[in-house]
Formats: sequence, C-alpha cells, structure tokens
Amino acid sequence: MAEIDQAHQALLEMLQQLRLAILEGATFAQVKPQLLACVTETERHFQHEETLRAAATHPLYLSRCSPKSAAEFKFSA
Repeated sequence: MAEIDQAHQALLEMLQQLRLAILEGATFAQVKPQLLACVTETERHFQHEETLRAAATHPLYLSRCSPKSAAEFKFSA
C-alpha cells in the first residue's frame, strides 16, 4: 500500500536525521525534541496501521491481536 510505504519512508527519514545529529555530537537536550517526535510519529503510525488492518480483517491482525488488546497497547516515552 503506497500510503503505508510513504509513512515508512517518512519515519526512516526522521530516524536518519536523529542519527546524523547524534553522530555530529548533539547533546541529549538538543536531540530530545527529535526523539520525542519520532516516538510520537511511530505511535501514531502503528495505531493507524492497526486501524487499517482491523478494517480489512487482515489475517495477521486477527491471529495475533484482538481489537481490545491493540487499543490497550501504549508506547511509553
């Protein structure tokens, strides 16, 4: 699905920018906003994917995760 592929590319770009900042010697305080943005976007992305899988009754979604357990999953930063 093109939408998901584009989202994956955007996530990878965010992570690459974070990696480069770290390699260039940025402090934690300097990269913290980028790190938090990566966490937030990753969480949003996977919630969106779960919604798409549930709507499509994706076999992996049905076999591994009930809608209730997926909704209860939270990534803590």
